[in-house]
Amino acid sequence: SSILTADKLSSCVKYNNLETYSILWLDPVVNDAKEYIEAQQRLRTSINYIRTFKTIDNCEQYIQTVPEQDRIFLIINNQFGQELIPQIHQYQQIFAIYIYINDDKRNTQWTKEFKK
Repeated sequence: SSILTADKLSSCVKYNNLETYSILWLDPVVNDAKEYIEAQQRLRTSINYIRTFKTIDNCEQYIQTVPEQDRIFLIINNQFGQELIPQIHQYQQIFAIYIYINDDKRNTQWTKEFKK
């Protein structure tokens, strides 16, 4: 887990076939906040397919339908991450998980037990 920037994501996938990569973004305000919409536009320069979710259940159900050979970059807020990541971190299609935190003072100690 780490802080996500568009440049960091670009460097992660620079030499890979982008057709198999997708970004899933789970946050209750993912399509409402201007900064999130702008971030999605920047991320699309690296990975065109971005799917957004406002609920944990919808996101988890979608992940279960993704073929194991595909690779998902999951962007998730701290609160949802604490609930969803323990359930999905072992899925082969989950390539990386990025915790999106607006408040640097929030506790992220729980993320240390997951390698993605």
